[in-house]
Amino acid sequence: MMDVDRLKRAAEERALSRSELASVVIEIDAGARGPYLLSLLGVVARARSPHAEELLLRFLDHPEHPDVASWVLHALGLQWRRFDLVADRVRTALAGPDDLRDVRLTAATVAAAMYRAGGADDLLAHLVREVEVAASSGELRLAVEPLVDALGIERPAGGLTELADEALRVGRQRLAEHGRHALEGRP
Repeated sequence: MMDVDRLKRAAEERALSRSELASVVIEIDAGARGPYLLSLLGVVARARSPHAEELLLRFLDHPEHPDVASWVLHALGLQWRRFDLVADRVRTALAGPDDLRDVRLTAATVAAAMYRAGGADDLLAHLVREVEVAASSGELRLAVEPLVDALGIERPAGGLTELADEALRVGRQRLAEHGRHALEGRP
């Protein structure tokens, strides 16, 4: 196994050689799995080589290993801010099955960043819906944070219920405003 921590540091310092990066890619292509694969992908993401996007995109939809897909979605969406590369995957994940919960949570966080950056109303609608259908306080806590982040609202005094109520109120209001603007032909 490679000294991945050293390789990550070298990539961050822009001191990773082409041969070291090539060795990492060979290791990934040879079938690295689990935490080792995530560490190797971390080297690639930090190196930001010209072909890194292509390699990372191969793992964006990795249903047999949702932790890998979630990590790649986070890296491309939040670290690289490459919303153009992840937009379709974010929408698919938000509408996806509950057994891919980690991917859905990462997708919600990326959707919030995309919405703040001028994303589409459907992203906000997904985030509102996640809060509306949360069945437990644990689910509600996980769903409300991306919505609050997307809306940029201040947290009201009180607990989780008050925060969810305020986020839903503001979210629904924004969706209604966007709908009115669309009908009037305004952006």
